[in-house]
Amino acid sequence: MSIALLPLALLAAAAAIAAPDDAAQDTLQSWIELCETSSSQMGVTACQIVENAKASDAIDAVIAEVAEAYADSDEDRGEQYIAGLRAAQAGWEKQMKIDTDALFPLGPGEHESVTHGSGYLGRLEYLRASLRRQRLEFLCEAWLPPRMRRERAPDELPSACAGIGPGSAFATPATRN
Repeated sequence: MSIALLPLALLAAAAAIAAPDDAAQDTLQSWIELCETSSSQMGVTACQIVENAKASDAIDAVIAEVAEAYADSDEDRGEQYIAGLRAAQAGWEKQMKIDTDALFPLGPGEHESVTHGSGYLGRLEYLRASLRRQRLEFLCEAWLPPRMRRERAPDELPSACAGIGPGSAFATPATRN
């Protein structure tokens, strides 16, 4: 692959990760393999893309688990809480894009890799993964504290929040006594 085409290929692959189809899964699998076998800049970038995809999937799993917990709870306004969470998550995703665009500004006609260097995509994916992991911690603490998590059967996967500890104290409908 030509070095000039590498940034475009990386951006296309990163965008494909967000699409929930077979092509996206194949692309992600390619990044996983590259991450596991290469210590080059491209390999490091592949690892950042994979970490970002994993963090995004973990957030989706937590939101699904929150929806299940609130739907089964005695809260009369469970659906209202879930709709609010989904709206908040959509707003958070938009804000993350605004923040990352502000950190990596572009002038008209500029390309990210030219303006910010060949490591741009790796740095961007690292930042997004870090922000998503912080968001995951917040969602688990605020929306799905241990007492809101249902018991799991031995053959079931653990809670999406398993292993994620508390980071700060704040009150939400899920944490109020």
